[in-house]
Amino acid sequence: MRADRLLTILMYLQAEEKITAAELAHRLEVSERTIYRDMDALNMAGVPIYADSGSGGGFSLPSNYQVQLNGLTTSEIHALFLNMSNQVFQQLGIDQSLQSALLKLLNSLPSPNKDDVAWIQNRVYLDTDKWSPFKENIQFLQEAQQSIWQEKQVMMTYLSTTGEQLKRKIRPYGLVAKAGIWSVVCGEEDQITVYRLSKIQSFDILNDKFIRPQEFELAAFWKSWVQQYELNRTSYLVVLEVSQNYIPHLSQVIGETIMQQVQQQKSLAHPGWLTVTLSFKNKEEALRYVLPLGTHVMVTEPIELRESIKKYAIDIARLYGD
Repeated sequence: MRADRLLTILMYLQAEEKITAAELAHRLEVSERTIYRDMDALNMAGVPIYADSGSGGGFSLPSNYQVQLNGLTTSEIHALFLNMSNQVFQQLGIDQSLQSALLKLLNSLPSPNKDDVAWIQNRVYLDTDKWSPFKENIQFLQEAQQSIWQEKQVMMTYLSTTGEQLKRKIRPYGLVAKAGIWSVVCGEEDQITVYRLSKIQSFDILNDKFIRPQEFELAAFWKSWVQQYELNRTSYLVVLEVSQNYIPHLSQVIGETIMQQVQQQKSLAHPGWLTVTLSFKNKEEALRYVLPLGTHVMVTEPIELRESIKKYAIDIARLYGD
């Protein structure tokens, strides 16, 4: 295992201009003391590793130094050639390039290693496609990708959860695909926000360019954003009965959690109606979501929310009654 770790450290050093012991320890899931011992071992093996101390310091290799690493281990081959659904790569338009690259790599392997490829592909298949037959509307995926590549600002129209069309000027930083749902991560005024691609109504790339923050890391931001999102959405649970015919539209408004719940139901609460549970920050947010859905949904729990909607309905009926 140590030999694999030493090779991995070499690859990180060659790929990055400078990297700290703390960052290497985090990536390799070992202690910083272990990293320092590994650096000593690499130095003794003749690898010219420079170590800069203080703020902005870290380990680095000379700019003209090239690590010569020949051959792949069995576990590395298994990782590269896992059978994986290519829906996301198709949507990005890079599926053919990926297949071509893997084919070139496969043809370069010695015959015994090719057996490792066949072994793993016949034992593990990663299906990243969602169960739902309802496809996300991702008509602006290519435009979003173009604006990110070219670092150009965008004027878009976004459909809010309440059905309101919002005009937004954004600076697209990256794309994320999670459970079949594409999101664009972008700068908006002085903050970073996330918009679901399928709810974008128009997407106009402007001539105005922007400077992407050098410190921004898409993966780190997304992980933090998801944690906060999950924390915020689990404080107020609402049980709804939803008209079966309205489920496809509701899944576009609320998200794929609807379809996952629907597929798990073996019987209907009432003919033509399905039971789903949604999470909101509070009662007020639940009201904003549920009221525009009208007679397509009916609140079962909590009772206080049901009574509030009933009051709204009585008030509206009284207003228009005359």
